[in-house]
Amino acid sequence: MKIKTLYIGGFELPDKNAAAHRVMSNAKIIRELGGEVVFAGVDKDLSWGTPVLSTKKEDQDFVSYSIPYPKSKKQWIDYLCGIKPYVDVLEHEKNFTSVIFYNFPAIAMKCLMKYCRAHGIKCAADITEWYSARGKGLAFFVLKGIDTWLRMHVFHKQMDGLIVISKYLANYYKNHKNVMLIPPLVDLTEKKWANLPQKSDGEVINFVYAGSPGLKDRIDVLISALKLVKRPYHLDVVGLTQEEYLRRMPEDKDFLEHNESIVFKGRLSHVQTLEYVSAADYSCFFREDDRMTKAGFSTKFVEAISCGTPVLTNKTSNLEDFCHEGKNAILINTIAVYKIVDVIEKLQKRMKLQQTQFDYRSYVKEFQSFQDALQ
Repeated sequence: MKIKTLYIGGFELPDKNAAAHRVMSNAKIIRELGGEVVFAGVDKDLSWGTPVLSTKKEDQDFVSYSIPYPKSKKQWIDYLCGIKPYVDVLEHEKNFTSVIFYNFPAIAMKCLMKYCRAHGIKCAADITEWYSARGKGLAFFVLKGIDTWLRMHVFHKQMDGLIVISKYLANYYKNHKNVMLIPPLVDLTEKKWANLPQKSDGEVINFVYAGSPGLKDRIDVLISALKLVKRPYHLDVVGLTQEEYLRRMPEDKDFLEHNESIVFKGRLSHVQTLEYVSAADYSCFFREDDRMTKAGFSTKFVEAISCGTPVLTNKTSNLEDFCHEGKNAILINTIAVYKIVDVIEKLQKRMKLQQTQFDYRSYVKEFQSFQDALQ
């Protein structure tokens, strides 16, 4: 029987968020194994109420549909609880053997699982986060907490298979019958990986931070360290503007206004971002070592290695399983500023990397075993 999978969740194809890169690479493995994948993601540009079947398009030879991204409270309730768009796709495209839920809302997940069970469709979850509601209002904190608890503790354990992004999640679900650990992956044959900029010569060591800090990244720690660094450096910050940063850290205003070595680039396309990462001597990010970062796995790490750029970061998740100290990364045990300064002062400017470590073709065998157990 041919595998046909509907992959659903909050990803924005083709490349608008890390989730899109994750599901696309996994789908390419399924296709390599002879299966077919149809996507149903989200689109922030669609008007609410747009019929899902009218959004059909193709991304890298995959059929995809989009659900409008919710904005009002009522829309959010519909999004978190409703399954009609996904049922419409299932019934229109026909002959699905499985659905993969990417970090999917709990209530809608349970409802769609019930539909799938009634129609002989297997259910799997792709789990890349253990969400936190810190820093939000009380209502959001309570609702997000309930949603996360139900997904992580109850509904995922009722799935026919689990794809997890980290060793922390693999250990948490170790008693499940079918668990596969897959880090974020890339397709190095895509055009965006070709002809990336070379690193420059000279004494100045070039850093890049590329991303959206959100609740995870402590870019303020990196900037605090650079205040104390004596050697010549340059930092490109891709993903936010200086004004956005200063809204969070107004105490750095004077330093940044008088420092020409730190340049904020704002939000750029994925291809432009990769160009900055490729040109840098090191891609840098620092994170608190909490459950949220233990459960996840940094896409920044994967993309930097795939660009041929070593990473300077602290130990979170199971990054050290993929690190070769002094060859593709420098891992620090802490995010203490004094330690980061000490490491930066001693950094070597050149590191020769093996760039194919996270190409999706390296994980086809693992996926074959997972698919066999799922069917």
